[in-house]
Amino acid sequence: MAVTDQSPSYENPDLPRNGLFWYVQGAPAAFSELGERVPAGSYQILGVTGPTLLVMPAYDAVVVKMYNKYYNYGGRDYLQYLREFSNLAADALSGQQ
Repeated sequence: MAVTDQSPSYENPDLPRNGLFWYVQGAPAAFSELGERVPAGSYQILGVTGPTLLVMPAYDAVVVKMYNKYYNYGGRDYLQYLREFSNLAADALSGQQ
């Protein structure tokens, strides 16, 4: 059975294969889960029971938020909730608290 993924083709077969379920910050976008104050080049992934992993290379930082239950992203306003988390993390690391 073939496994599909989103990795580019590598000449070196020792390199790992990866899926692409990360949200990547380019220019801030209205429907992104990343806040507008998060530096470009940052990326974030969510787990099914609520953990969030935010990587901000501009600050040489990884921020992790842990939960262990379903439906904890703020209900109908879940994008606002996720954007607030990433903005607060970016503010703390940039010294703009």
